[in-house]
Amino acid sequence: MSKLSFKQELFIEEYLISFNATQSAIKAGYSERTASVTGAKLLRNAKVAKKIDAEMKRLRERMSEDSNKVYAELWKQLDAIDKKIADHEQAVEQIDTLERDNNDILPEIQELNEQISTLNQRKREASKKENATLVSKLEEDIEVLEQELKPLKKDKDARYREIERLYKYLIKPAAWEKIMSMRKSILHDILDRGGYKSTDKLEVSGNVKSTLDLSSLSIEELRSLAKDK
Repeated sequence: MSKLSFKQELFIEEYLISFNATQSAIKAGYSERTASVTGAKLLRNAKVAKKIDAEMKRLRERMSEDSNKVYAELWKQLDAIDKKIADHEQAVEQIDTLERDNNDILPEIQELNEQISTLNQRKREASKKENATLVSKLEEDIEVLEQELKPLKKDKDARYREIERLYKYLIKPAAWEKIMSMRKSILHDILDRGGYKSTDKLEVSGNVKSTLDLSSLSIEELRSLAKDK
């Protein structure tokens, strides 16, 4: 079988872009007056048809690969958003626990500070009276209280540092709506690419419709839903 002519090659290239035989024939250099007939004949030409079929197959394979890449990227984006949301929720819970723990020990810290303050006042008075024995006894009592206070303050400060660290995982109210809207959009795109005609009203069975809020779906639920389709 002889090779395709230069014009036939051009026709094929143009046809794969527009899928319009007449315009493709014109752009390939054939007569505009007979382009309609020429285009139809070229499509019936065995060599041309074979080349077009081969190119279409290659194009479909490439589109399939590109589609899979896009699909994978959507899942990646969804995973990232859900991780951000999970980190936020975990941070909120941990901050609440840490603040509650600190609030629980604050009265004890305050009481110890007051006791130490009282003993220091008595120590100053004893010093003025040059009562060395009492001063020594008060210093011992103060030392005991300070040793008791030290770990409490250390734990409190450590909790505050941890709270400060966790704040970076919190999603600000202004960004929350944007993130949830983005998540919903990605969910719709994933389901749409999975074959659903309408992603806001999923068909459950027969004519029954579901008003499922896609933004509430977990990754596992969505994967299961897309897989079932």
